[in-house]
Amino acid sequence: VFDRDGNGSLDFKEFLIATHQSATGSPEQKLRWQFRLYDKDGSGSVALLEMIEILVMIYQNEFSREQSVLKAEQMFAQLDEDGNGDLTEDEFVVGCMQDQELVKNLSGNE
Repeated sequence: VFDRDGNGSLDFKEFLIATHQSATGSPEQKLRWQFRLYDKDGSGSVALLEMIEILVMIYQNEFSREQSVLKAEQMFAQLDEDGNGDLTEDEFVVGCMQDQELVKNLSGNE
């Protein structure tokens, strides 16, 4: 996601762009950016295993692996509007935007 020139590492400019993108913008823009992080294989959709992998990493200091997997499965089921087993960017963004606490946190209005 951040390695714009595809050379396998982040240079300082790529790092600055990534930091800026994650810290600025509307909640929707931040969610679209997050979606690209979850879409590890760049397929344009997020599979359950991709979501599990990210959430296990995010929650590794707060929850057990099993708890993180359960959270990922619950979140995925809630967001997968059409039930096809893949989250599109729009499903992800629209679903997350319905969580007012999440939107508040993304807005920086805590």
